[in-house]
Amino acid sequence: MSENKEVIFLAYANSIDNPLPNLSKEDKTVYNVLAPRIANGDFIVHRDSSATRDNIVENLKSFKDDIIIFQYSGHAGNDEILLEDDIANPSGIFGLLAKCPKLQMIILNGCSTSGQIALILEKVEEAVVIISTSAPIDDELATYYSIHFWTALCKENASFEQAHKTALDTIEIYKKNEFDYKDYDHARNVLIVRKEAPENDQVWGIFSVSKGLARNKLPKNQVIADNNVNQFLIDKLFPAFSKYSPAVKTAWEDESLDMNYKITELLQALPLPISDQLRKLFARRSARDFNSEHKFYNKLGEDRLHQIIATYETLVETLGFIHLAQLWDASPNKIKISEEQLAFLKQYYYASSNEDKNQLSFIHLSFTINEILSKNNIENFLEEWNDTALAISPQNGLLKNTIHALQALVLQREKNKLKSKDIKNLCLEAEEHLANLYAIFAFIVKYKMTSVKGINVKKYRHQPTTKYNHKVIYLIQQFDTFDKQVSIKDYETEDPIFTDAVFLAKENGDYLNLTPFIIDENSFNPKAPLAKICHFDLYEDTSKGEIYTFTHVYNRKDQPLFIHKDKTFEIIKEQFSHFKSAVLKDESLS
Repeated sequence: MSENKEVIFLAYANSIDNPLPNLSKEDKTVYNVLAPRIANGDFIVHRDSSATRDNIVENLKSFKDDIIIFQYSGHAGNDEILLEDDIANPSGIFGLLAKCPKLQMIILNGCSTSGQIALILEKVEEAVVIISTSAPIDDELATYYSIHFWTALCKENASFEQAHKTALDTIEIYKKNEFDYKDYDHARNVLIVRKEAPENDQVWGIFSVSKGLARNKLPKNQVIADNNVNQFLIDKLFPAFSKYSPAVKTAWEDESLDMNYKITELLQALPLPISDQLRKLFARRSARDFNSEHKFYNKLGEDRLHQIIATYETLVETLGFIHLAQLWDASPNKIKISEEQLAFLKQYYYASSNEDKNQLSFIHLSFTINEILSKNNIENFLEEWNDTALAISPQNGLLKNTIHALQALVLQREKNKLKSKDIKNLCLEAEEHLANLYAIFAFIVKYKMTSVKGINVKKYRHQPTTKYNHKVIYLIQQFDTFDKQVSIKDYETEDPIFTDAVFLAKENGDYLNLTPFIIDENSFNPKAPLAKICHFDLYEDTSKGEIYTFTHVYNRKDQPLFIHKDKTFEIIKEQFSHFKSAVLKDESLS
């Protein structure tokens, strides 16, 4: 089993003349807390229970390339550290720590060590988290602080900052009712500082300069982490989807059901194009895979990261096209669109390359169109979009950070920069962002997607009304049999729905035509049993005519669909021409 090489260096030093009665307890308990993570290969712990000057020097040199945390526990003062053999000048220790390229945190769990902060900052040029004591604190309190600090880091996966706060809250239980420093023989009150000491000694304080550094966590073994793939998705999606899908809620709360069944309910709640990308992350095989090579993405690595990005793209593109379709439906009403908004819309339509397109997120397109609809007093087809409780807006900090992180991965993919040595950790981070995104837009499970392959007119002389028999494929994920997946259903109405189109429907029967932005390539092939959903990708106006490029949603790496002079898809080109005229105010119809 491979291991992370990061080293946590724990140094303990007691005094014969003035022994600390709890130091040995701190040493043993902290190591026991760390032991399971050591066994997992998350990191290496070097534990020096009787630290001397020679030992400190030798070990700091030996482990210098891999030390991430250095902790000293024992007697100390503003400008000195007492080791087992003698007093040590902390300047030399910090000078050696400055040569540790991975160093993230220094913990000085001794008496009144805040006076050493300036020296650390002088020696260690790189920003680190410093935990020190600004006033005397009882040896017992210092021991409990250390134990609960490391417990929070190891067992709760807390950040440095969160673990610090947890430890401070916990030791309140052990304080004397009338707190007086004079009551204690040894005192070690704790600070976190990342630039300079506070002007006045705040006993329990946190100070920040390097944003985000205190949010660091202990490393995890990347190989072991394979066992935890999809945990972020499971933890976030089931509670979120349960609010909108009774079937998901029932499955999630039924403890007798295994996780595969629960995941099946989750995936079947989503429109198929979105569901199919998420399915691959859960490594579920569906009828769609029967005649193709089935690849699994449930192991941390480059393939899984690419699939997470594809799952993100499919969701945000779908949301963007839903809004574009609404904008087109509203355009005959001559809605008002500002010049700035119109220019923004054209960026998406006239993007000439993936690099240009990927500079923009489809979520921002959705926000812009929603703003246009709102200002023209038109309700969003997605009723939940403007629910104030959901806070779906550019000002939502979680949504903003999530989109920023995932869109950055899209750009890195385009530049072929995802082959990082840290790809496995990147996978976990990306999965967490994806889980947050799908949880925010969980209401999409209320909407069903259907492909209409054709319409037959049914009119008889003995019947007063004409009926229309639609040949449809309900775009719902199926896992049990191939026949259910490919069956084309009859859907009869007294009014025709759009033909050769993909539409989104509400529970009340209202629907929105998503074509030509989302098309079913196979609806133009009467012999094709399966739906083949494609998303509009790029538009090019060349000397040989207009070319529309579509991405196959189920496998985004497939050869794209190019619509150029093929008469089969002429109707798609016509629809785009009218969209340009009606919405983008481009009168150059082909």
